[in-house]
Amino acid sequence: MTQAPYSVDEPSYRLGYFCGAAAAMCEMAMNEAKDLSLSHPFPADQEAILRPYVQKKADQYGVSFYLEKDLMLTDLFAEVDMTGMWVYLIYKKPEKLKEYLDLKEKEQGCRSQDRDDPIARKDLARRYGTLLGYSDPYLKEKLG
Repeated sequence: MTQAPYSVDEPSYRLGYFCGAAAAMCEMAMNEAKDLSLSHPFPADQEAILRPYVQKKADQYGVSFYLEKDLMLTDLFAEVDMTGMWVYLIYKKPEKLKEYLDLKEKEQGCRSQDRDDPIARKDLARRYGTLLGYSDPYLKEKLG
């Protein structure tokens, strides 16, 4: 068996994978297939490395991105642990970022009042899922 004339180191592979996925999210935002896309989560200490690549892709596709250090999870992502992880929110229309930030503020308000209102939680999660481009059947299955 012959060995390949090259090898791929793990950091380069991960960077390429991240950038390829970010490009796909930028394309979805550009074509308005999704109002808001999420990059893969990444450790906070890698943001300075990733930002130039994401900026280049966003510029190529004519979209914008926002660094989110505390991703809203809702019941949609209740099982996800984002401790120490950040994401980029990728979008075409600024009002979609505003919609996300407004939903996040509303969710934080509900949490700070220490209320467990399942109807309000489901509504927030459904609105968030719709913003992310999830289908109604998926949201109904996931959220009930």
